[in-house]
Amino acid sequence: MPPTQDPHNPSFAGRTIADPDRLSYLRTASALRAAGRPGGDFVDIHLRAIALDAVDPQRLGRFWSEVTGREIITSRPDLLRLASDTPGGPVLLFLRVPESKVVKDRIHLDLETEDRAAEVDRIMALGATFHSEVKETDHEWTVLQDPEGNEFCIIQALSTGTD
Repeated sequence: MPPTQDPHNPSFAGRTIADPDRLSYLRTASALRAAGRPGGDFVDIHLRAIALDAVDPQRLGRFWSEVTGREIITSRPDLLRLASDTPGGPVLLFLRVPESKVVKDRIHLDLETEDRAAEVDRIMALGATFHSEVKETDHEWTVLQDPEGNEFCIIQALSTGTD
């Protein structure tokens, strides 16, 4: 789809917006701001990437490409970028850093699946290591670590109750 310009929002005059969903959001937020309603102040921010530090961005990025099925769209010695899995969504970006991970991550990825046990086995075969299992009243998940020790969770999809 060709890029679109938003003629209804003077703060975006002359700027090109390629994502029609984002354009719709910006028009809505612009109308809210014009009406003095909440929600109109946060119109020009968009989650572009989830960046992970890596000693070996090529190895870690290839691992995550296999885990998520995301295509590698940029590959250089200092970084590897995976495509978003949704139009306009964030990419996964792996950036070279000199130091390895030394403490628990303050942020991590949660991946949901219908067959947690099968996905845990598949991902461990790709190079992940087991960390722990968690069972709560309404859901369960497995904590794994990627090849550089970053924690992530494989979550059993919740039943929708329509079965």
